[in-house]
Amino acid sequence: MKYLLTCILFIILLSASAIPSDSLFIGRYAKKYSLKLFVSSRNTSFSLRPNSPIDSIKSKVVYYIPNLGYSIGLAASYKFFVVSLSVKIPNSTKDESIYGSTSYQDFQIHLYQPKIGAATYYRRYKGFYIDKPQNIITHWNSGDALPQRPDIEMEDIGLNAFYVFNDKEYSLRAAYRQTEKQIKSASSFLIKADFNKVNITGDSSFLPSQVESYFGNMQGLKAMSFTSFGVMAGYTRTKVIKKNYYFTPSIFVGPGYNIKYFDTKISDYYNNTLSLKFNLRLGAGYNTSKNIFGFLFETDANLMPEKEIRFQSTFFTLNVFYGRRF
Repeated sequence: MKYLLTCILFIILLSASAIPSDSLFIGRYAKKYSLKLFVSSRNTSFSLRPNSPIDSIKSKVVYYIPNLGYSIGLAASYKFFVVSLSVKIPNSTKDESIYGSTSYQDFQIHLYQPKIGAATYYRRYKGFYIDKPQNIITHWNSGDALPQRPDIEMEDIGLNAFYVFNDKEYSLRAAYRQTEKQIKSASSFLIKADFNKVNITGDSSFLPSQVESYFGNMQGLKAMSFTSFGVMAGYTRTKVIKKNYYFTPSIFVGPGYNIKYFDTKISDYYNNTLSLKFNLRLGAGYNTSKNIFGFLFETDANLMPEKEIRFQSTFFTLNVFYGRRF
C-alpha cells in the first residue's frame, strides 16, 4: 500500500508543474453550467480456467456474469465540478427465470485536472449466472435456465491516479467531461498508478462438479481475495473532426503485483505474483457552447495465473449522453 501511495503522491506533486494550456488547442466555455441526461450500461465478470497445456482441459472455462440492467440519470456541472445521480430502468434486466437476479451497489468519484486524473470506486454485486454452460455441464440443454448462483458475492474497491505529460495541448476535461473543448487534435503519453481489492465469496465451490477435478488443489474453491498494485504506461489522442466532433481513445497497459488468497477444500492458499493489467477508454461525441452529446466506453481487465488456475476479472461501462449548457 505504501508503494501505491508513494506513486499517487508523486503524480500529485508532478501536477504542480502544470503550465497554462495553449488556447489554440484547448478552449474554455463562457457558460459555466451544464445539465446532461445519460443512459448507462455496466457489467463485471470473472472467469476460472484450468491452467493446463491440454486444449480439451483448458477449454473448460467457468464464466460468472451478473444480471444487470440499464440506468438512467442526470449529471449537473458548474465549471469543473460535476454531480450525477442515476436510477435503474425498470424491466431492463434479462429474464430472471433464465439468468437469475443480481443486487448491486456502484459508487464512484472522478477528478479531472489539467495534469492529473483520479478516481475511487466501490462496487458490490450479489447473484451471478454461469455463461456458456454447454462447455462444462454435460446435462445442460439449449433453452434451459442458466445455472444460477444467488449466493456468490463480489466486492471491488479501488483507487487510481494518472498523469498527463502534454496538458498544454491535450485536455482531459474535454475528452471525459466536456467541460472544455479540444479545438485542435492532440495527444499525450500517460502514466497511471492503480490499486484495487477484490473479494469473491460463495456458500459452496465456484467450480461445477463436472469440471472440478481439472483444477487440482483448487477443488472446493469457495472464496478468493486479490489485492493488486500496478503502474501502467498509457497513450491517448483526441481527434477533432469538422471542428465540433471528437474521437478519443486511451489505453493503459502494465504489470501488477498481487497478494492472493484462495479458500479451497484442501487448505487456505496464499501467494504473491505478478499480473498483467489493461485499461481501455473510447470516447466520441459532439461538443459546442450549447449542445453536448456522445458516448464514453471503458473496460478494465486483470489476468492472474496460478499453477492450477487462471483467474481473470473484467469490468466495462458504457454511457450515452445528451446535454445543454446554460
